[in-house]
Amino acid sequence: MGISTLNAQCNEPTAAGPLAFCGGGASIPIEATATPSTVTYTLVMNDSWGDGWNGNTFTITDSLGWTYFSTTLASGSFGTDSVCLSPNICYIVTCGGGSFTSEVSWNLTSDVTGGIVLSGGRYY
Repeated sequence: MGISTLNAQCNEPTAAGPLAFCGGGASIPIEATATPSTVTYTLVMNDSWGDGWNGNTFTITDSLGWTYFSTTLASGSFGTDSVCLSPNICYIVTCGGGSFTSEVSWNLTSDVTGGIVLSGGRYY
């Protein structure tokens, strides 16, 4: 579904809408979309040796450097974690920073479709 643009009249604050956005009877555009505000993803983390990720971390940031998600596999050979992300932002995914990086692998799956969105290992 695409974006629909509606024009709403500017009104004084009311109990139903306590904010006034403009004056003089002008209109403001309101965009309505079918896109959800966030989508949940599951990170599946694997360690081939079975001792956790040894200080390696999986991190999601944006182009400005804001960190949205960071996690690690503290111990064992398998673990999962969940993250909710906005579908309207471009993200940068990194994985690494620890030792024994050749043991690290991961899959990021969409909880909506069940499909793998990204997969990788060390130095991603």
